[in-house]
Amino acid sequence: MDVFTMFTTSDYTFLELDSKASGNVIIQEYNTNGIVKLRDGMIQTDNVEAYESTASVHIRPSEPFIASLDGNLVGHGIRIQKDANGPQEYRIEGQVEGYDYNIGKLEFIRVTLKRERISTWPSDLPLE
Repeated sequence: MDVFTMFTTSDYTFLELDSKASGNVIIQEYNTNGIVKLRDGMIQTDNVEAYESTASVHIRPSEPFIASLDGNLVGHGIRIQKDANGPQEYRIEGQVEGYDYNIGKLEFIRVTLKRERISTWPSDLPLE
């Protein structure tokens, strides 16, 4: 049994980006679903409260955008409809592959996300 049958999946949009001099530009959107985990809230450090928002998504390795990006998803984006306030944009900061070591099969790719607006985050996409 894989993780996608064990946990509830949610819809999200993968945003394939291209970095231009004017900023990041969405060149392709893929609507799909996966295991979405959102963590929003206030944290307190040294008597100062700050808002912190992190998230992760477990992505199926069969998604078409993975092959088109040669498996490197870092620097692209994900849009998630969190609540009635509208969708939120997240930047992919890291990725980890999850294997079923009993059969040697790639089961999922987990990406870690940081909430940011596409137009304002610095690009770390590979230069061509």
